[in-house]
Amino acid sequence: IPESDGGGITAGGTATEVKPENPPSTGSGGGGSTEPDSSATAEPDPTTKPTATSKPTSQPTSTKPAGNAAACDQCIAVAGSSPAAAANYYRQCTDAGKKATCQSKVRASAPNAARAAAFNGNCSAAKGIVAAANAMGAGSGALNAAVKTCK
Repeated sequence: IPESDGGGITAGGTATEVKPENPPSTGSGGGGSTEPDSSATAEPDPTTKPTATSKPTSQPTSTKPAGNAAACDQCIAVAGSSPAAAANYYRQCTDAGKKATCQSKVRASAPNAARAAAFNGNCSAAKGIVAAANAMGAGSGALNAAVKTCK
């Protein structure tokens, strides 16, 4: 098949695929190549050295105290309304002063919470409150008396 100088076909010929010997190296649409442009994902220069700013801004140990402080605050916040939840936060808290505050609040609120649960026939919840309060050192005679009606 005779080809014209433009790489096409001459009149009366059959169309054939013409591939350029050197495909374009840019992915900007020239040549219609469907191959990904290898220059778009250039490798980093091995002679470049990392700078001091490439270090992570936070160290793993810096987040732990913040989490413990939050646990202590949560313990104090829920101690009056949910002694069982407070016990969970109490275990995570490392601040001795805040732990004491939480423990004191649970010691005051747990007997009433356990008594209310027992009165409503929810003995498993009442016993859970007693166990949680005892686990954090906030047990008392009043707390134990609150669940005497449960069997």
